[in-house]
Amino acid sequence: MAVGCLLAGLSRVRKANLRAASAQTQPTVSVVVAARDEAEGIAACIVALRAQDYPNLEVVVVDDHSSDETATTAEGAAEGDARFVLTRNDADPGKKYALMRGIEASSGDILAFTDADCRPGPRWVSGLVALFRDDTVFVAGYSPFHPRIGLFQGVLALETASTAVIASGLIGLGLPTMCAARNMAYRRTAYEESGGLAPIAHIASGDDTLMLQRLSKLGNVAYATSPDAHVPTAPPATFRHWFRQKTRHLSTVGRYAPSQLLAAIVIRSMDLLVLVGVPAFLLGLVGPAILWALLVKVAADFLGLLVGLKPLRERGLLRFLPALEAVYSPLLLLFVLAGFTRRVQWK
Repeated sequence: MAVGCLLAGLSRVRKANLRAASAQTQPTVSVVVAARDEAEGIAACIVALRAQDYPNLEVVVVDDHSSDETATTAEGAAEGDARFVLTRNDADPGKKYALMRGIEASSGDILAFTDADCRPGPRWVSGLVALFRDDTVFVAGYSPFHPRIGLFQGVLALETASTAVIASGLIGLGLPTMCAARNMAYRRTAYEESGGLAPIAHIASGDDTLMLQRLSKLGNVAYATSPDAHVPTAPPATFRHWFRQKTRHLSTVGRYAPSQLLAAIVIRSMDLLVLVGVPAFLLGLVGPAILWALLVKVAADFLGLLVGLKPLRERGLLRFLPALEAVYSPLLLLFVLAGFTRRVQWK
């Protein structure tokens, strides 16, 4: 049932992307980048943003209490480009406060967001804008991990891609639940009407998922699947870094709206089969029939990913599915529990 619903949602997203044409109107767009201690990567991000082919563009880079040379490195990388605004967050440290400062310093009708360690392709902004129709308030996009050297990075890349498939499918079903802060955009008018980031500024995470859920009440949401709209970023270097990242992302689950929380539980319900069924089988509490149920789960995951990864041009990642299936269900539980019990922070 969950897979069938997801496939229906993916079909709607595919049709919406096929309808998306070159924007006949070109609203002004402000890209906001919050950066703390990103001296090593901010220059490459700015170079990528300078290469955007979208005409009505400005970029606001916000230094959030950095202890390194982030600000001076950003100034050097943006030198001579009048589209760039460099500012500082003088309020409380934290990503949301930095984003609020950046939005205050911006002027675009559309607010787009990426992270300082990301490298958007030259048509990224154009790809997002193409999905904005008159009634669209929010467009989310895919942020793949690159490189993919070895099993660990491959599994991380597939996990990220599978999360994108679920996110886009739920958007297609009219239940916007999750997205990546590294690749998203929304209307300034919707931001202002919703009260902005201030109501959730005290939460360590959620500048993506919680804003998506709040703004979706004001209009339609779209998901950009085109590779032009992808925003590549480097994967976490170690399991410890990945654990911290996933814990931070999932720490907001308890704050989901009821409908979005139910949707997330239903989509992930088959993972409960693994968490309960495997130990029960090993303890002799249930018979081997549970193994057939697990086989159904794997087949359903494969089918959903086979369909969902196609528009993302990521079907090659399916070779890592056996490894992901072997470990992800218990890891998902670990991430969620850690998100509820551990103190999380942006940096």
